[in-house]
Amino acid sequence: MSTRIIPVILAGGQGKRLRPFTSRNRPKPFLKTLSAHSFYQDTLKRAAIFEAPVIVSEAGYADVLEKQNKEINCNPKAIILEPESRNTAAAIFAATCLLRDTHDWMLVLPSDHFWPDASMFQDTIISAAGLMDPEKICLIGITPSTASRRYGYIKTGEGLSVERFVEKPEHKKAREFFKRNDMLWNSGVFLCKPKILQEQALLLCPEIFENVQKSMENAENLKKHLIIPEKINFLKTPSISIDYALFDNCHILQSVRYKGQWDDIGTKSALLKFCFKKMMNK
Repeated sequence: MSTRIIPVILAGGQGKRLRPFTSRNRPKPFLKTLSAHSFYQDTLKRAAIFEAPVIVSEAGYADVLEKQNKEINCNPKAIILEPESRNTAAAIFAATCLLRDTHDWMLVLPSDHFWPDASMFQDTIISAAGLMDPEKICLIGITPSTASRRYGYIKTGEGLSVERFVEKPEHKKAREFFKRNDMLWNSGVFLCKPKILQEQALLLCPEIFENVQKSMENAENLKKHLIIPEKINFLKTPSISIDYALFDNCHILQSVRYKGQWDDIGTKSALLKFCFKKMMNK
């Protein structure tokens, strides 16, 4: 690869649909259910072949982050501790502020999904970095297995091109999309240059980005690698996902299809299914 890949790990989701398995004090990324490691730790291990990660989470999770990082000998490039969660748009924009001067790739990863084949995942990311246009944003897509409306849908075109992105469509639309061969689920993983994402943010959701940027400019550095964005401007940011804030109206998207197994473990039935499989395989 001509440029390096810096993982940006999003570790703030509580997994509210999984309660009572999860709670404010037992957020989904830090649960150790499907392996000897937590979802968060498995994410770090999948990304370990790349550069040291930037981790974005909430200030209240600083101790568990440090503990779980130490357990697997992960030394992150930085940990951004949001004063309060503002969903994925703010978290990702905060990371771009830290990486704005780099020419490296930025690999955004939710930390609570299930990707059992680490090698296939890594190969897919490396392949995407070699194939994609560096002036665009490349989404990692999944072949739909149901007409679910819990995911964003990517309408693919020729090559890596994306003709349309639709976040969480209504049931009728989801059923239509499922019948097509050119639609993918959005996995939440994407690859881009920080500068490109910032340019799109200033074009499509400038108020969100500018508040995050001001917050990061006045951030507090607790230790060498711990950063807390300034609270007043950060809390002006609406709680909105990157999908609604940016991807729904973005015209520079590309996509690569991931051919292995993936699950966001977004429901209690999904979590129980994988826990049962784990128990049966012992």
